[in-house]
Amino acid sequence: MTQAETQPSGPGQPRSHVPHVPIDKIRPHTYVDGTYSLVNPQCGTAKNGKHFLKGIIRDASGEVAIRQWTFDESQLGEIARTGFVWIGGQAQEYNGQVQIVVDSIRSVEVDIEDLARLLPASQHDIPAMELELRRVMGSLTHPAMRALADAYLSNEPFMARVRQAPAAVSVHHAWIGGLLEHTLQLLRLAEGMLPLYPELNRDIVLVGLFLHDLGKTSELTWERGFSYTAEGNLLGHTVKGV
Repeated sequence: MTQAETQPSGPGQPRSHVPHVPIDKIRPHTYVDGTYSLVNPQCGTAKNGKHFLKGIIRDASGEVAIRQWTFDESQLGEIARTGFVWIGGQAQEYNGQVQIVVDSIRSVEVDIEDLARLLPASQHDIPAMELELRRVMGSLTHPAMRALADAYLSNEPFMARVRQAPAAVSVHHAWIGGLLEHTLQLLRLAEGMLPLYPELNRDIVLVGLFLHDLGKTSELTWERGFSYTAEGNLLGHTVKGV
């Protein structure tokens, strides 16, 4: 890979508008040429001591691993700069999964209207999930627990982030609306299990599940792909939540 291949489009240069091939349509033995969200790019070292690039590219349809076997480690920061990359490479099958062997890659800027196809999003209706969350929290019986939940639910700027945030960068529910979906799934699970454990306080369990990951609204950023904020790296969502 030459240095020119890793350079982003600069001032006065066009943004990347190459035809987009959805990831779920990529098949082995085809050439891939397009713009995608870049997740967790890393520089690995092969047995022969040479550096290679490994990471994941995503769009709204799915994700796929990428590898570039000849890679200049000093270019890693530049490639990850915007959270989005243009890649050219050959799709192949490896261990039963599709991966792309990249021959060229560069960071690119994308327009706001492109984010819907470049970032994965929940397959569930986000307003409907929020209504169900509010219904469950509205069923709390202890005044203090209800007031605590209402303090968050009535904060519209905060709830806007709850509706949008992923639950993680890559491990689980890593998509727009993922935090809300993850929280609601746990609340549903608790509602089903609580009758089996009558000694547990229902309000405390439900409020605890509601609150447990809310710190991710400031730990994570999703405006340029999914990554950690400075606060997220330094403190983490547990400390922020407390």
